[in-house]
Amino acid sequence: KSLLPHEVSEFQLLGSRAVFDDNVSQADQIWIDLAKHSTMKEREQMIEDTLLPTLQKSDGPPRFTKGKTKTNGERVITTGSDYIRIPAEDEEPILLPTKAGRYRLKRGLVSESEDGSLGCSVELWIEMVGAVIPRPPEGWDDLGVGGADVQGRWAWDQEKKSSIEEGVAKRTTLFNRDQAALEKVIVGTKLSSLLILSWVAATTASSFLLAAPLVVGRVAFLLLRISEDYTHDPFCFALGSAVVFPLFRHLLVFFKKNENSLIGRAWLWVRSFRSPPLPKLVILGSACFLWFGLIPFLVGLAYDVMFLWSDDRYTGRGFVLDPLEIVFSVAFGTALLNAWGCCCMVGVLTRRFWAAMLFDDQAAAGNEAPVRASTWQGPHGFMSRFWEAISAALLEWEWDKVDRTALLDDCAVPVFTVALATLFPAFICASVPEKLPEVSSISSVVRVSQALVLLIFAARSWHEQISTWFDAAHKTARDERYLIGQLLMNYGDDDKSHAS
Repeated sequence: KSLLPHEVSEFQLLGSRAVFDDNVSQADQIWIDLAKHSTMKEREQMIEDTLLPTLQKSDGPPRFTKGKTKTNGERVITTGSDYIRIPAEDEEPILLPTKAGRYRLKRGLVSESEDGSLGCSVELWIEMVGAVIPRPPEGWDDLGVGGADVQGRWAWDQEKKSSIEEGVAKRTTLFNRDQAALEKVIVGTKLSSLLILSWVAATTASSFLLAAPLVVGRVAFLLLRISEDYTHDPFCFALGSAVVFPLFRHLLVFFKKNENSLIGRAWLWVRSFRSPPLPKLVILGSACFLWFGLIPFLVGLAYDVMFLWSDDRYTGRGFVLDPLEIVFSVAFGTALLNAWGCCCMVGVLTRRFWAAMLFDDQAAAGNEAPVRASTWQGPHGFMSRFWEAISAALLEWEWDKVDRTALLDDCAVPVFTVALATLFPAFICASVPEKLPEVSSISSVVRVSQALVLLIFAARSWHEQISTWFDAAHKTARDERYLIGQLLMNYGDDDKSHAS
């Protein structure tokens, strides 16, 4: 509690003491000595050593007051003067400060002494610690304008304090002279444990930030089946960083959005389960089977056929796969498929994405193209709608979000069709190798066929962009003909005969 800044919730009355001693014309020596101390720490120490034991406690329940807040944020009992004027015989009046650390002094009510005479008193109040002040404040790192009083951060040296810092309750010290030896040992042990655990946490975090991208990059090179002679750690680190750091950032955002603990969220997720309707369950199961099982296997196998298979494979065992090949194919296909899905969701193939990467958000907004209903890119594309339906169904049990169009017709089935069509040439060559014409390299024919299949599907997917590009190229060529002074004319049949 002493390590964190807290608000002052209210003040509690500790007691009071008369201003004058038996001689009404002479102020009590305690007040005179207290006023002579120039520092707040000395006044606070004198109050605890001398004034507290001699206070006159009030009868009845404890008294509390909310106090007031001054314009600079300081918490006081009253917003009047910062001093209490105490008359002194043949001297200037004594100015007694009303604040001494956690203590506040207030002029008390006129009280009746034992001999029946009336006298003044000074009340002693103490701060009551309230809620923790959230840190850091908004704009604390904006060091360009104003100081601590403007930004809300803690002041440096003699800098003017902000209203937040002025209103902080007096923070207790870790060690003081009234503590027992055992208590000091306990506090010291806690501090030592805190330092050791902080060092362990910092070392673990830094090691993770350095090792995790490297490990992920090496795993990626392993899935690609690249030889160790071409596996370089700088490339592995760069590739792993592109995966680890965005994933880590999204995990931080996810955990910040949820106030419950991970176990609490898991228990809430189990309790909120609702059984799905059978048609919705069939659609969801089919989409999950395609996306997490069959499509990754086909994508990984297509990669093997394109880059790893040689001519001997087609004349040998063909598509007979061993278990290790299946594992590598599924693992690589899963990684590649979902990496492509993430690129589609963030819109890597859009002008807005690259404008935001290279310039700023305003430039990205200016380069934003009209969003088409049939597109894979962006937050409203097929891929984003697919994952929204999957997450809503599996994480929140919202079965009404399970839609056949979003899960199967627009996403899973087209991707499955492309993956299967890419393997079709290799399947033909591996099934009937003896009927193939005499060619120098069967694997080269298969690779060219796979590339053509991918180009055909890419052209079908981007036919609108390609058509727009051709129209723009045609208009540019036509405008160039006009600019150099040539006239384009449409000839009829008669004109063509004369021209010939």
